Amino acid sequence: MKKSLFIPASMTLVALLIPLLGYSLYGQYSESAQYSQQERMDPFAGMDIEQIQDRVITELQQRIRQAPNDGDAWFMLGQRYLNSNEFNNALIAFDRTEKIRGQDAELLTAKAATLYYQAGQRMTPQARIWLNDALTLDPNISLR
Repeated sequence: MKKSLFIPASMTLVALLIPLLGYSLYGQYSESAQYSQQERMDPFAGMDIEQIQDRVITELQQRIRQAPNDGDAWFMLGQRYLNSNEFNNALIAFDRTEKIRGQDAELLTAKAATLYYQAGQRMTPQARIWLNDALTLDPNISLR
């Protein structure tokens, strides 16, 4: 009985050791392990700024699909759109944020900044209104 279990166990062990030995001899295991470790440390390695922005936007959109009332995710999505010069999408995301969490100084300044950049770095009447409202809500807010 012991002999009949020894042979299958030995064959299984040999079958597992052959690929591991092959990987170690050719260095592929260490390279793939190193790449995997790098990927975990910097998920944006090798990406340019547009690719990073696209990836962050995609991840935020997935987060919003899972939790549509996540005001922070909507706000961050608006920020990413603003950084990508997608001003209409930024305003949509900021409006959704406002519906979820209400008006606050941070949100109003983000909306004002969006209009400012959308207008070619010119202050619009609505942007001025939002900035004044933000200062009313939080007189200590930094409007750099």
